[in-house]
Amino acid sequence: MKAWLVKWLLGNATVEERTLYTALLLDRLGALPLSDILYQDEAGTLLIGGRPVDIEKARLLRNAARNALDNAALVLIREQVAYQASVLGSTKAQTPTDLLFARAALWWVQEVEKKLRLLAQDDPSYGEYA
Repeated sequence: MKAWLVKWLLGNATVEERTLYTALLLDRLGALPLSDILYQDEAGTLLIGGRPVDIEKARLLRNAARNALDNAALVLIREQVAYQASVLGSTKAQTPTDLLFARAALWWVQEVEKKLRLLAQDDPSYGEYA
């Protein structure tokens, strides 16, 4: 797209509009999905890519997720990443980028935990990060 057209389209756009345009463009190009890949519908059915997971695959995913939640090395690594992100965000951050990175690292640890719990089909009290 010509530079003048991009500037004209985005010149007066709000941040929300720019975010929407970017997401639509990336989705159109197939660079990023516009919706979740892994989620549970209202009925509690596990969906991957919008399709229900068959029983055998759900069983394999559940066992793998439970193993990951119980794996002492992975628990230690998640705790260490959360600790380092907390230290960076609370005492060592020198720039806004440092703070943003610390928040992103904490978000990552939480998201991994949530998705593992979803796959493990366990209640939120399972494991360390309830």
